[in-house]
Amino acid sequence: MSKIVKKVKQRGFTLFELILVIFIIGILYTLIGISFDRFFVKEKFKFKNLKELMLKHKSNNLLKLVCYRDCKKCVIFENSEIIEKDVDLKLDRNLKIYATDEFGELIQVEFEDRYIDKTVEFPELEKICFEYKLFPNGSSSSFIVFNHKKYYVFDSYFGDIDIFNEEDLAKEFFLQRDYYPVYSGDYYEK
Repeated sequence: MSKIVKKVKQRGFTLFELILVIFIIGILYTLIGISFDRFFVKEKFKFKNLKELMLKHKSNNLLKLVCYRDCKKCVIFENSEIIEKDVDLKLDRNLKIYATDEFGELIQVEFEDRYIDKTVEFPELEKICFEYKLFPNGSSSSFIVFNHKKYYVFDSYFGDIDIFNEEDLAKEFFLQRDYYPVYSGDYYEK
């Protein structure tokens, strides 16, 4: 009686099969990663890079960032239409904004109440706590903002936002800029 022993051949994956599986996994990871980024990763808006983030909209129109409801909600308008909702700016409730009056003196700014979302059936009049304008030529609103124990000096021209820890230094810097026009005659060359 002879025993017939069958030898079972052990067979592994070929190199081609392994490369193909890795390639398919890479494609799926890329597609899924891009989809999740669109829904879950929002660009953080902060005062120090606010102008650059708004410039990404590449608009030839007036852009406005408007914050309301105790500065908890912010939206971006292009002219009068909302182009970005739920902007995450994290503003302080004790936000203070200073600008200059027609005589070059610092005053605290209060914004007018207005209707934000006119697409709903009964729009509500909202109390505006912050508004930043970016004009088509790249210039912007000019003021000092006190937010989270720092003073942010917004330059109306094309400069960066300067940050100070002390109110007096921020105000002095804001008022001493020799290129800041105070009188209407300063806008024109003589």
